[in-house]
Amino acid sequence: MKRRDFLKLGVSGAAATGLAACNSSSNESLAGTDSTTPAVPETAPFNLETHQAPNVYSKNGVLEFKLETKFAPVTVNGFPLNYRTYNGVFPSHTWVTRPGDTLKIHLVNNFPALSEEDINHAAEELNVPHAFNNTNLHVHGLNVSPEGNQDNVLLDIVPSEWTPEKIKGLKTDVLTEFNYEIKIPQDHIAGTFWYHPHKHGSSFPQVASGMAGFLLVEGGEGDLAQLPELANAKTINLSFSELIFNAKGEMPGVNPLTNDRFPINSLFKFESMMQYTINGLAINEGEDSKTCSGAKPPYLKMRPGEVQRWRFAMMSHLQTYKFMLQDHDIHVASWDGITDVAIETYNAAAPLVLGPGNRVDILVKASNTPGTYPFKMLIEQFGEFPLFITPGFCGGQPRMDMTAFNVVVEGEPVTMALPAVLNPPQKRLPDVKTEEVTRRRRINFEIVGDVLFDWTTFQFQKDTRQYFISNLKFNPSRVNETVLLGAVEEWEIVNLHAEHNSSLHINHPFHLHVNWLQVMEVHHADGTIERPNEGRGRWMDNIDVPFRGKVVVRIRFEKFAGVTVFHCHVLAHEDEGMMYLVEVVDPTPVIANITTAAGGVLASTDSTKRLTAKFGAGAFAADTTVSYHYLLDIQNPVGNGAAGDLAGLERYFRLESANPLVGPATIEVNFPLELARGATYDPTTVQLYRSNGAGGWTTDGITTVSIAPATGTKIANNKLISTVTTLGDGNFAVLARLISGTPTGPMTDAAH
Repeated sequence: MKRRDFLKLGVSGAAATGLAACNSSSNESLAGTDSTTPAVPETAPFNLETHQAPNVYSKNGVLEFKLETKFAPVTVNGFPLNYRTYNGVFPSHTWVTRPGDTLKIHLVNNFPALSEEDINHAAEELNVPHAFNNTNLHVHGLNVSPEGNQDNVLLDIVPSEWTPEKIKGLKTDVLTEFNYEIKIPQDHIAGTFWYHPHKHGSSFPQVASGMAGFLLVEGGEGDLAQLPELANAKTINLSFSELIFNAKGEMPGVNPLTNDRFPINSLFKFESMMQYTINGLAINEGEDSKTCSGAKPPYLKMRPGEVQRWRFAMMSHLQTYKFMLQDHDIHVASWDGITDVAIETYNAAAPLVLGPGNRVDILVKASNTPGTYPFKMLIEQFGEFPLFITPGFCGGQPRMDMTAFNVVVEGEPVTMALPAVLNPPQKRLPDVKTEEVTRRRRINFEIVGDVLFDWTTFQFQKDTRQYFISNLKFNPSRVNETVLLGAVEEWEIVNLHAEHNSSLHINHPFHLHVNWLQVMEVHHADGTIERPNEGRGRWMDNIDVPFRGKVVVRIRFEKFAGVTVFHCHVLAHEDEGMMYLVEVVDPTPVIANITTAAGGVLASTDSTKRLTAKFGAGAFAADTTVSYHYLLDIQNPVGNGAAGDLAGLERYFRLESANPLVGPATIEVNFPLELARGATYDPTTVQLYRSNGAGGWTTDGITTVSIAPATGTKIANNKLISTVTTLGDGNFAVLARLISGTPTGPMTDAAH
């Protein structure tokens, strides 16, 4: 869109969804485009029932698939795009699995290499958009392990052009392809899930290119297909995407060779557009009910009285929308792949609200009156982008709604009923009772700063926004929250925004990997409180946190220990820092038998290889057993967190022996490079301490041998090696002196 077209949009269009203008470090040419709309022939609309992504099925308990990232020509809305894709197609393939299956996904990164700094980028550039062609894989909504070659979103898979021989100074441990082997538990629920890239720094531009696909689990507990009323109902997959591109048919401003690093908002420029799609087909944006390409909106056919099931997935990255079907009710039976305890009904008076990452299984019973009924997107609280805007090539105007597709009711009537009751997976996901909760935490999402628009020059001024979770940005060397495997916790997620700042009225969709959430309360800015299912709660994995509001969720941390993440699913926010590391630690004691003659080794089994204790011959006067377990509840040991006070490096443990030490032991402890609560510490003061038995800490009987980078751990750690001549009361911690700042972060306390 040229500036003269942009000016036609007026004040409301300046902050609009379909086309958002921001300052940028480069001005790409718009040669070949013009403000006039070319005449286009009307083309036949597509049937969404048949316009589906290809299905890939598991066989004999295994789904094998080569997932190749590549640029490929894709035509959307009549525009040829050169876009990042999976396997050269959009939408991506649908994977169909069953509980107990294994996903064997061979991911090959065939994107072109950009620059060496995308491999060796500096730490200070971590929370800005970067490494746009680096990738990895996330199976969104699956309850699987976050470790190793499973749902490990800390992997960095670089373009295959990069080799140590080709690029001087390249890190030698880079991956250009990876074999995932994701094991779906035998008791996994049935549901509608999806997969997409999750490399920090590039998740937004890749998902904004449409790199996503359905991941279906069939046959498990809670399978809606097992309901008798739905035995003969059609099931149709509908994927909603937000594509961003420019007049050249490319993602704007993503080449660091020609563009400076800039805040995420600068990816939206005068010539940039957001194109909404259903199953890869453009959503109606023209005033004449046609898309820019001349096509009528896509459609679904239903017979009068027919019931259909729609798997509707928000494979999106940015905004929250309302949906309604004209003259019909929308019946939601499943949220984020999890069958609910009862159907929730929505309509024009109470539209269905969905944000990035949500999935719903919708049941629709067609009217007995033949006709064409639009399924519409309506305006919701959008934050920066409050209106729909048609791409400038169409010459359209801001709109308050769009027709996503039409439902055409025709043919012979049929008698079908909606389910009388649902079949929620109550065996796998029973309600979390208040008395089960063992700990409560508070997590704050906050944007600090603003971006201002200069109406005299029609330019966005410098974007000063910073994206935080509880005062901190993402750091892969810092575990922010540590949870015990088997714990049941209640989290309060708060959306903090300055009331006077209208540009910060933005929802933050909260998504926790691996474990599902039972949503108990949603607090809105106007004081209203939603309590799903009359206070019983609703199982989800992705929940919008309203601006100036909060949500309360309960979580069972079951099955899988390891390091995973939670984040804002506005992926532009995640790429700029709104992500936290969570480590789930198995509290089961590790026990070793130590003999007097030969000694022995005790090693913890946690994902960061936290502890190794080596006992030489003669360390104990008699054969004995030694046990280790991780401690979560110990508090910061000394002082109030002022400079010079001791602070814990989030590593507390207990060593217990049936007999006292009579000879020295060597204890190796891996500790993170950053404090969990964000204050800085003096690395020269790091030391192993033990409890003095009187509420304090001492280094008596402990000698530091060395501190060096640890190897073979998922997150960056240092290894502290110490000799110990006494176990004392068995409580140990790695402590250091603070340099500045009180350790800040989420408030946490025991349940009460």
